[in-house]
Amino acid sequence: AGLNFAFFGDVSHYHTALDTPDRLDRGSLQAHGDAALAMTRALAAEDLDDDAFTRAPDRGYASLLGRVVWHHPTWLSWAVLLAGVGLLAFGIRLGVRRGRLTRRGLLLGARVPLLSMPAAAFATFAVQCVFGAIPRAGHPPSPQVLHDGAAVFPGLFLIVVSIHSLVVLKIRPDSKVDGLWGGALVVFAATGIPMTFFLPGMAVVFAWPLLFGAAGFSLLLLRPDRRRVGAVGFVIASVAVTPVFVIGVPLVGLLAEIVTLLGAFVVAAITASFLSLLAPHVLFLTTIRKWGLTLGTGLAGMALVARAILAGGPGVDRPEWNSLVYVTDGETAAWVSFDRDVDPWTSLFLGESPARKPRADLFPGYARPVLSSLAPALPFPPAEFDLLGTRVEGAVRTVRLRARLPVDTVEFRLDVAKEHHVRLLSLDGKPADPPADGAPPFPDDARPRGLSLRFTAPPPTFELELAFRAKGPVPLRTRVTSFGLPEVGMPRWDGFVERPNLPDRTMVVRTEER
Repeated sequence: AGLNFAFFGDVSHYHTALDTPDRLDRGSLQAHGDAALAMTRALAAEDLDDDAFTRAPDRGYASLLGRVVWHHPTWLSWAVLLAGVGLLAFGIRLGVRRGRLTRRGLLLGARVPLLSMPAAAFATFAVQCVFGAIPRAGHPPSPQVLHDGAAVFPGLFLIVVSIHSLVVLKIRPDSKVDGLWGGALVVFAATGIPMTFFLPGMAVVFAWPLLFGAAGFSLLLLRPDRRRVGAVGFVIASVAVTPVFVIGVPLVGLLAEIVTLLGAFVVAAITASFLSLLAPHVLFLTTIRKWGLTLGTGLAGMALVARAILAGGPGVDRPEWNSLVYVTDGETAAWVSFDRDVDPWTSLFLGESPARKPRADLFPGYARPVLSSLAPALPFPPAEFDLLGTRVEGAVRTVRLRARLPVDTVEFRLDVAKEHHVRLLSLDGKPADPPADGAPPFPDDARPRGLSLRFTAPPPTFELELAFRAKGPVPLRTRVTSFGLPEVGMPRWDGFVERPNLPDRTMVVRTEER
């Protein structure tokens, strides 16, 4: 458990050679330091062993206009949400008693978010397909998804507005503003209640818009019956949607920054949900010029998306990603890439038409196909083991080993096939997965259990203790990973940079029986 502080921007540079200090926003860095210092002072002032501190109730938070972080006890969100539900129920009852609302009218209003949300998600999914933002065969998408996502989102937002207004136009002839707004609020409440239960910290996003919306809805029903919103109704509805702009808009913007174009369909559905609370405004604008809002936002959105497509792609400060791994077992070697296809640089190593198939022999547990071709075998030192001791108790054999790794190792991996009974008892002097006191390492009814140990940034020398239930030798598959290609590799050309979280690496794979 822990606390995590993060800020977002230019995410396509993260964990690549372009992630340099000169690209770091100084304001974000200062905010990072302020948050860390405030957290340190707050924790230093508390008795961390006090039950009153460790059992303190959860708190929720919200970004107000993207400028102020407001935190509050989570019970407040429940109180506001329930008050909103109660006020909405009061408004619906009032509308029914005054003959302003019918079941059919509410159902028609509920159709607005229920139709516009999937329609907006589907339209956004189509744009994602155009940009290659849908991972294929488990491989990451092009960096264009991250580079150009910010340029696409304004166009996507306008397209979502166009879709929403189109749905309102199709339903408007059969429903008054009372039914449109009331049905949208019912759907919003039905969404907010389970979200508040499962994500209490984010409940404020649903609670306050619902409360204000239900209040405006009830006030609108106290006015004379009319099909059009009118100026006074427009003002009431505008005040009622204040939380949508104060809380909802910053949330949508933050989500768009985090998920990029990969998760744009989720952002589109959430945007359509908030837009449903603006039913009076959409209805008011469509009465001024029936198709103006739909056509205007639709054409403008498609123009922005088309501009992003034509002007997007790799550039001077937006190189393409690629990956290249050198794998050797001491006798044979291979070039491996996790990319979809070769590019002008990786083709120098892999060839123009490398084999694409799973290489479980090189990467145990990784079943997705990779690009691979033969490479020259070079002398790389493997992991070495010293047998420190062994003992046998019944059918269980315990082995203590000392591992000695090359000095440039960044990751050590040890794998034992699933058909073997094996258990890691200790690693580097610390208990790993020991059995309970007095319990055998392998009960009689236990199923075979393999081992997949991944040790990041290991020391050059460490000890490990393993327990086996086997009579014969057990193959131990070791893999030593270091960063940097061998000297036969060439520096990347301009326009290419290593894929995030997968820098150039060399792997030494060795299978031994112990």
